Amino acid sequence: SAIETYDTCPLQFKLDREWRIPRKIPAALHYGAAMHRALKSYFDAVRFGRELSVETLLESFRSMMVEARLEDQYQFDLYVSQGELQLSEFVDSVQRKGFPKVLRLEEPFELQVGNAVIAGRVDRVDELPDGRVAITDYKTGKSRSQEDADKSLQLSIYALAAKEKWGYSVASLMFYNLEENV
Repeated sequence: SAIETYDTCPLQFKLDREWRIPRKIPAALHYGAAMHRALKSYFDAVRFGRELSVETLLESFRSMMVEARLEDQYQFDLYVSQGELQLSEFVDSVQRKGFPKVLRLEEPFELQVGNAVIAGRVDRVDELPDGRVAITDYKTGKSRSQEDADKSLQLSIYALAAKEKWGYSVASLMFYNLEENV
């Protein structure tokens, strides 16, 4: 997102990233962060052999949304109901398909590219049966297609980080659209 901000408006990037001028965080970002943290909690539990019930997951998500202190009650209610539905459908889908072998969740990285250091965080890295990995980036907003994934600078940087930082061979890069559960 930082690269997209820079590409759209270098001044906005400077204000946000270099000067760190405080601004009100949009509700959509609070929602996305709560969804990512909930999914991390879920897969952390799975990785350590403690299956997290859907109700516990949803309680955790609701708690994170309350902590965000959204000013607009209607927006808060909408995000909570949307998130509960999406998380429930996601967990149901994972349980039906079988749990992936998750190697990394919300893993930060720094990558030297030329004279620049690119920092980011990969949502999820799964080991595939052939030893290579699949990198998944969750999307809580506008849906992204496979064509978007194929052209994504963000996912390409994640692939570079996976190879350079962790020595993985990347087989696939994908956006997981939580709204449609695909």
